[in-house]
Amino acid sequence: MINNYEISNSELGAMVRDAHQKHLEYVESMRPIWEENGRELRAVRENLNISRNEISKRVGVCPQVIAKFEKDKSVRSRNMLKQSYQTSLELIQLKKNIA
Repeated sequence: MINNYEISNSELGAMVRDAHQKHLEYVESMRPIWEENGRELRAVRENLNISRNEISKRVGVCPQVIAKFEKDKSVRSRNMLKQSYQTSLELIQLKKNIA
């Protein structure tokens, strides 16, 4: 029972399939934006001569997550990761400008 409504297994299955299909459509619609974000941040990282290992330590994720992010693969909390990545790069750039 969900919200006082009885739902059959077939109805529940259809709801799950529909939600999955909507998720796939969302991922495909966002892929060009994710690809551009990843490409831009990777270019900044490489321009600063920062390794994936170093940026991953600063962001608090493993290097594989950074690699997936840069290659527009699916990662959890993409917006939060993007913000942390950008902020870390900005701080590194500021430190290099001060030195």
